[in-house]
Amino acid sequence: MTELRRLEASPPANPLDGGVLITYPSGHSQTLHWRSDGRLILPTREAAMSYSAKALQALLDERRVDDAERTNWVSATAAIERIIKDFNDILRAHLVARGPTALPPTIQ
Repeated sequence: MTELRRLEASPPANPLDGGVLITYPSGHSQTLHWRSDGRLILPTREAAMSYSAKALQALLDERRVDDAERTNWVSATAAIERIIKDFNDILRAHLVARGPTALPPTIQ
C-alpha cells in the first residue's frame, strides 16, 4: 500500500516550505516539495492533481510500473490535497502572526 506523509522541517521550520513523502509498495520513496512566495496554494484540488501527475510520470520514467499500477491515484491525490490544505493553514497562521502587511489580499 502506498503511504503519503507531510514533510516537515525541523524547528525552526520555514512555513513557506512544504512537501509530501510518498512511499510505494516496493519500498521506493519519492518526495514532492514546494516553496511558497507568501501566497496560499490555490486551488488545492488542481495543485494536488498536478503533483500526483508528476509523481506518476516520474514512476513511469523510472520504469516502476508495478508501483504505478499498485497505487490508488484517486486516494493519493486526495491525500496530497489534504496536505496542501494543512500547508495553507500553517502558512495562513504564520502570515496572520506577522501582521496585516504580510497577508496576501485574498486572506486579509
